[in-house]
Amino acid sequence: GKITGYNIPVSDQDIIRIYPAKSVKRDPYFRYPISISSNYLGRQRESEEFAQSFQYVVSGNGFLDQKQNHHLQFIYTGPQQINIARIGNFAQKYLTYQYKNSEIFVGKKTFGLSNLSENARFGNGFEFSQKIGEIAEGWIYYAKPLFLPELRQQVGIKGKYKWKNRISNTINFLHNDFTDTTDVQILTLESAFTDNRTWNVRTEIAQSNYDGDIGGAYSLASDISLGSFRLAGSGLYASQNFKGYYNNSVFVNAGASYNFQKIGFQAGVNYNDANPSLDTVFSAAPYSLYYNAGLIGRLSRNTRFQLQGIHRRKIDRLSNKRFDYTENRLRFDMSYSLDKMSFNVVSETGTTQNFLHVDPDNNKSFGYDAQLRVNYSPKHNLSFTMFSQYLNNTRYGEEQTGYLLYGVDATWKYRKKLSLNLDFQNNYLIEDLYNDRNLLNLSTRYNISPKQSINALVNYGILRETPHRRDVFFQVNYR
Repeated sequence: GKITGYNIPVSDQDIIRIYPAKSVKRDPYFRYPISISSNYLGRQRESEEFAQSFQYVVSGNGFLDQKQNHHLQFIYTGPQQINIARIGNFAQKYLTYQYKNSEIFVGKKTFGLSNLSENARFGNGFEFSQKIGEIAEGWIYYAKPLFLPELRQQVGIKGKYKWKNRISNTINFLHNDFTDTTDVQILTLESAFTDNRTWNVRTEIAQSNYDGDIGGAYSLASDISLGSFRLAGSGLYASQNFKGYYNNSVFVNAGASYNFQKIGFQAGVNYNDANPSLDTVFSAAPYSLYYNAGLIGRLSRNTRFQLQGIHRRKIDRLSNKRFDYTENRLRFDMSYSLDKMSFNVVSETGTTQNFLHVDPDNNKSFGYDAQLRVNYSPKHNLSFTMFSQYLNNTRYGEEQTGYLLYGVDATWKYRKKLSLNLDFQNNYLIEDLYNDRNLLNLSTRYNISPKQSINALVNYGILRETPHRRDVFFQVNYR
């Protein structure tokens, strides 16, 4: 402070001793941390016998020296459990060693170079990367994909260089060695531009060579923020003869908004006709087109709303097509929040046109969709999210049909010892079943001591198969 009338600074200080309420026992030795755990796995699937097995995991992750120059991470999981592959319980072994700017990986993982060349192939191999200061970096990897018998091996090379912290260029080269067909070479160029404040742009151009047959692919992603205006989007195109991660694909996702003080305008489009080639991780999504335009705003500090007109088009790609429809709707979305509770209400009304009907000239009908979501946190260690949705339309059949979905997510923690998580949903809509879906997921963790813990998981879900099958999976883990 200052003495009144003299403008002379005055200060005072005193020493306050603070003692911790609970002391922590420190390790006087430098040790490398190793974790050992064992798993008991079980699964009951429709029309099949009960399956069970044991797995163990040995892992380590930490520095080998006190100066933190040498870092080692490894994991060993086994034995192989393909018969209970609900969450990928296959044997996994890898080791990663880092020394300053160098890194070596040996073992099994998902290898990849870029979005267009190679994105997600799980295999066995090695990878080496090297950084040169903050301006350059290089990678090389060799992999043998485990779940693609037609693809014998891959070799990937990548080099990256940064220009003045605003521009970076990356060159990727991939060689795919097939068992019964001609090998494929893919070359791509990635570029990133940014002013580090209001905009950034990322591009990739790719070319594949398959026995003289040249294919091309392109991708673009951008994010621009200029005051009240925001524009963000991404897209890719892969020609029919492109032999990279995507083939004969088009994907576009873009959105723009302009906000005033309490109200704004918003528009967006999502077009998905992407086909991952030789994909083993994700299934090809159904063809879909979605665009919207409307108003966004605030009625008060706690209340937000959206009013939009939307167009939705979805087509099943499977041979036994189960849906093919178009919808034109008016959508209202409102959110209200309090200290411990928040609400979200969504409603849609409009027409549905089902193209699976026999009569294409008489396939329009009126439908609606109502959704409610409530978040409630009575205490800092307890939270609930409850939701319900009711649809009435002709999306999946000739007759007007109602669909009721509901569920709850709950989390509870007791100090740092015990935690419990519950996720439940009664069912899913047909177009959501392109991936495995959980109907019930119950998990708990108990920390016996700082070096011991036990986890348990029970999962009931719908498998991505034709026809869809349900099964129960559970796991107990001691670490």
